[in-house]
Amino acid sequence: EKLARWKRHAEGVGEEEYPWGFLEMLLLSLQEVKRHLMDQSAPEEDVQGAMRLLRMMSWLLPTGVPLNLLGNPEALAGPVKLLGGQGLVTFAKGCLSMHPLVQQAIRREDIILQMLGGSVETTLQEVVGDLKEFVKGYTRDDKSTFDKAAAGAPHVLHVVGLVQETVACEQWPEELDDVAGKVAGYLQDISCAFGNALVLRSAQLAYRTWKPGHDHVDVAATCINMGVVLRAQGDYAGALENYQKGLEIQLKTYGHDHVDV
Repeated sequence: EKLARWKRHAEGVGEEEYPWGFLEMLLLSLQEVKRHLMDQSAPEEDVQGAMRLLRMMSWLLPTGVPLNLLGNPEALAGPVKLLGGQGLVTFAKGCLSMHPLVQQAIRREDIILQMLGGSVETTLQEVVGDLKEFVKGYTRDDKSTFDKAAAGAPHVLHVVGLVQETVACEQWPEELDDVAGKVAGYLQDISCAFGNALVLRSAQLAYRTWKPGHDHVDVAATCINMGVVLRAQGDYAGALENYQKGLEIQLKTYGHDHVDV
């Protein structure tokens, strides 16, 4: 009732005279969701599920997130209803949307993450785990798996971009490397989206260089994959440079007579 009165007041007198800021209103909305747990007006699993959905959605694209990417749609019906009642998400045609400002506040404000019962690290692990599960069936030899990879690719690209901007390599979820590699393979082999494939391969290279070290065979494999993408783009000098980097690592690791060399 308070939220409704404040909304009417804002519409009546103009936004510049609105008595509450965005963050305060968001916190009030979150408290309203949690209140259902206190007065037992909603099942505990729905309230906890709503908190998890908010954390997860804050790292995905603001629109068009398939509900089945985040879990069992039937189990998520209750959480989605709670969040929709506060205007925190919208749901249409099997997909969730969240305003970018709400996403940003959840990612950046410690007080909100604490309210939602998580941290950046645990949330990223959950997001990447769900993305991995969503695209894991993709194989270039089975056309029936292409749709899942196509649906997941924009969200993987978005998460990788946010992680690169805001999280140090040592805090990256280990599974992000696997997800990026899987989707990069789809982008370069099936959809011919070489620019996006290169973005994911570059992220893999940064992570693998930090983790296993410059001379690790996984780094060599990533360099060679980047060479494949650059060659497809017509950047033969860039392709050759990456092939040479990969070869140098393989020579050092395997020796001259190895089949990969």
